[in-house]
Amino acid sequence: YLHFGYTYLGYNLASDKFRDKRVRHALTMAIDRQKIVKCVLLGLGQVAHTPYKPDTIWHNPRVKKFPHDPAQAKRLLEEAGWKDVNGDGILEKDGEPFEFTIVTNQGNEMRRNAAIIIQNELKKIGIAVNIRVIEWASLLKHFIHKRDFDACLLGWRIGVDPNQMDSWHSSKNCDNCVNFIGYANPEADRMLELGASTFDVKERKKYYDRFQEILAEDQPYTFLWVQEDLPIVSSRFLGIKPAVMGIDYNFHQWHVPISLQKSQIQP
Repeated sequence: YLHFGYTYLGYNLASDKFRDKRVRHALTMAIDRQKIVKCVLLGLGQVAHTPYKPDTIWHNPRVKKFPHDPAQAKRLLEEAGWKDVNGDGILEKDGEPFEFTIVTNQGNEMRRNAAIIIQNELKKIGIAVNIRVIEWASLLKHFIHKRDFDACLLGWRIGVDPNQMDSWHSSKNCDNCVNFIGYANPEADRMLELGASTFDVKERKKYYDRFQEILAEDQPYTFLWVQEDLPIVSSRFLGIKPAVMGIDYNFHQWHVPISLQKSQIQP
């Protein structure tokens, strides 16, 4: 079953390189996310398009999607002013090469391997990517919280409630805040506020659907993947029924039939 969370490539929107959403669209289209799922997750997951778990009611499957299309990515970058002027294979704009560094955390091989694939994919369209793997506490303290990075390859674990004010609302666009990429969109703010202020499921669904549409158009992240959780439980246990919430929700109904018990406590 799918994990309650996702992995993403987040862009520092204060950087001149990433302010133009055509550039962010191009980056998403240049990255073969299905290849990442196949090679890094061994197929045990799916490409992400929004920050909501695909098999929940809050997920909007109708958001704008960006297929893998390097040719269109190159066209968008050219529209945004990025061209290989000197023929060295790297795009430039105003004399500055399109080069940036992805930071990610030490000890997570999936993220490191995904960064390598992204590096190779973007090289094909004329973007030079460096990878820096940093110890977790140092990454947060010196780079993420201070917003001293170009792009970050990280993940979020999400809750059952769809409220994502902390991650996306412009009021959280500050040092030591969760919206460390600097995302700000007034309509997105309004949808988040309306969604957080009502308990009516249909109303909330409407607001969060629109929020996801805005986010997909803005592409402040390249949403990479949602992986599958892979718990291992002895086959002697019966009553396990995977659901959207996982398998722990009905733990009190798990049991081992007497015929499969390895030892029995005598009264």
